[in-house]
Amino acid sequence: MTPDGHSGKRREPALELFDRGVTAGDLCSVPYFVDASEPVSDASARLAARGYAAAPVRDTAGRPPWVFTAASAAPTDRGATAQRETVVADQAIEVGPSDQLRAGDPLPVVLAALGRCPLLPVVEGAPGTVVGVITGRDLDRAVVRLAVLGLVLWLEPQLDRLIALAAGPDWEALLSPDRRRHLGEVRTYLARPGVELARMPALNLDDRLTLVRKLPRLRADLGWSSTGSFRRFAEPVRRMRDALAHGGGMVDAVGSVPDAIEVVLRLRRLDDRVAELLARTPSEPA
Repeated sequence: MTPDGHSGKRREPALELFDRGVTAGDLCSVPYFVDASEPVSDASARLAARGYAAAPVRDTAGRPPWVFTAASAAPTDRGATAQRETVVADQAIEVGPSDQLRAGDPLPVVLAALGRCPLLPVVEGAPGTVVGVITGRDLDRAVVRLAVLGLVLWLEPQLDRLIALAAGPDWEALLSPDRRRHLGEVRTYLARPGVELARMPALNLDDRLTLVRKLPRLRADLGWSSTGSFRRFAEPVRRMRDALAHGGGMVDAVGSVPDAIEVVLRLRRLDDRVAELLARTPSEPA
């Protein structure tokens, strides 16, 4: 076992890109600060004018990073603040160690932390000088989209192998007549002299997920006990894949930052599960 818990076997490059190839340093932007002594109303207005939901706080006197979130800003009458205007320091929240990032932290760590905190400070030193910030909008950076699309591109031919094992040569009968007809049209369109395109490579992700859903044993082996639960996973994956393939963003495709994070991390776990099943497969289907 390696220190990160993986076996010493050769890792798939597409999965390696997602797991290690993209780091917090690749995603972070130059931080936009608000001052600890700044009135809450002024700080909120500055952030709103720039379209920011949150910002790190400057001048925290050597303490760990603090973040001010404009959406949660509200007047307070606690203690001495009742006698003066509320300032950023009254409502900023300390960012704990689990929600601070270092430049070398890999993408899965960034995603897990971003699911807990709307703004992640990227820090250097101790207690931590903020040198960058990551927010949900950074999920749509090209390098993240490329890494996530790699998870899908790796998955598709591996699902072909599992589908062939589960359904045998008659797997095409599980598709609707319209999809079978479309499959034939795709193969005809892609045909080249002297090259015969196999049937399965002409499938799209939607077809492959449909076949998994219609193969109860395979669906259960992949972790879904019912067709309903599988549909709830598959639909946002389809939308996300289509957006990525056409240059769109993941967040808009699935609805929100938390939803996008959940879909991506579940997709990554599915890749692992597929790899486990294939590792137990003694041979390729005839």
